This record gives sequence, structure tokens and C-alpha cells, in this order.
Amino acid sequence: MQGDDNGTMAFDQSAITSLLQVCSSFGHMRMAREVHYCALKTFFMLYALLLNATITVYSRCGDVTLSLGLKLPYGRDKKKIISSTALLACYAPNGLAQDVLMFFRAMLQRGLGSRVFCITSVLRACSTTSNLAVGLQIHSRAMKLGIGDASSVENALVTLYANCLSVRVALKI
Repeated sequence: MQGDDNGTMAFDQSAITSLLQVCSSFGHMRMAREVHYCALKTFFMLYALLLNATITVYSRCGDVTLSLGLKLPYGRDKKKIISSTALLACYAPNGLAQDVLMFFRAMLQRGLGSRVFCITSVLRACSTTSNLAVGLQIHSRAMKLGIGDASSVENALVTLYANCLSVRVALKI
């Protein structure tokens, strides 16, 4: 933040990101919207860090529809993958498991990679819907990517197999 000659404060994207994180921690949706609108008025576009914080705060406050309205960058660079993964993770805790699966499919079609956090979110969605067929595909993908032994992936796999009544497989993991 920097002041100007008029005594007002100019916010940079880091300051607004911090404000959004505070809103997220306390679940203040109204304040989060005000901060988001301030960011939109101040900056032409939201950079990855601010975009991800905005997605997270809306998700934690239970308003996925606002997250859906955010303009995600297209392409294949790391920041775009992280923003897409943040949006993907926003669906699951808000009861939109089918949307997780559809969005993940769209991510793969756009050539976006499958990071540990992304795979974990998709496995959680499969366990919520007891979709063992898709869960097996995601498990296979995790093994091929070499992330099948990451603790978050293993925990999601245990939950998936237990919810799908494959207790022996869950115990093996």
C-alpha cells in the first residue's frame, strides 16, 4: 500500500489478497464482495494470486456461483493451472461433485496438468458420489504421474475405496 498526495491509500494486489484472506478466515461474504469489486475497479485484470484468493474466499463462504463468474486465464502456464485447480477445489466442499468431474475433464482437454491437489479434489468428488469407475481411472492417473504415494492422494484414495465398499483396497493403501 502506498499513500498519495491527497492522503488516500492506494492498494496493490498483495494488500487486496491479504484482505480477501481475512474475509475468507472469518467467512465475511459481504466484505469479500466489496474487496473484490474494489479490486476490479482498481485493476484491469486480476493476477493469479488475487484471482486464487477471490476463488477461495467465495468457496469458503459457500457462494460458488460468484467463483464461476470469474474470468480464468486460458493457456498452459503454471499460474493458469493453479487458478483452474483453485476453482476445481471450490466445487467439492460445496456439494458440486459432478461439476468437479466435468471441470477436471475440461482441464485435461485444455492440456492443463494434474497436480497433487487437483487429483485429491477429483478423488474426493468420486468418493462423495461413490463413483468407483472414475475413481479407478484417477487412481491409475495418479500412479502414472508418480503422485500415488502423496499423503493427500492416499487419504483421498482410502476415503474413496471405503465409501465405495472396497474396504480391502482401502486397508491396503
